[in-house]
Amino acid sequence: MAFTNEDRKTLERIETIAGATFVAVKENQRLLKELVLFNEAKSATVNFGGENMDITVHITDTPQTASAHEWTGLNGTGIEVKPIGTISWASSNPAVTVDPASGLLDYVAAGTAAISFADSGNTITGTGNVTVVAGLAQSGTVTFA
Repeated sequence: MAFTNEDRKTLERIETIAGATFVAVKENQRLLKELVLFNEAKSATVNFGGENMDITVHITDTPQTASAHEWTGLNGTGIEVKPIGTISWASSNPAVTVDPASGLLDYVAAGTAAISFADSGNTITGTGNVTVVAGLAQSGTVTFA
């Protein structure tokens, strides 16, 4: 089967369109990669019950829940991005324990603990400090019979 001039022109148009499509797809892949890199976490912070970073609590206080925050900038700056993996929690001191899955704290004794999280989807970790004090009550009620 022989190609006519019209067939050749049609093939050239198809080739041109296919080439342009290929270039557009490569450009979209490049832009998508840049977008992913832009939204990649570069730092992390830990908050406790809405409080930023480190907290001091009394041993009888209602325990806080730690929350993980990941950021596109260094030192907790830039845009906050969602973790890409499972978050797991750990405590450096048995005076403050933390549920590995939920981040719920438990104040066991006086002391300071570094509460850390790790995102299983990347190498991001964050740490915040909790200091538990167990001093005497600052006020009280006296009832006379």
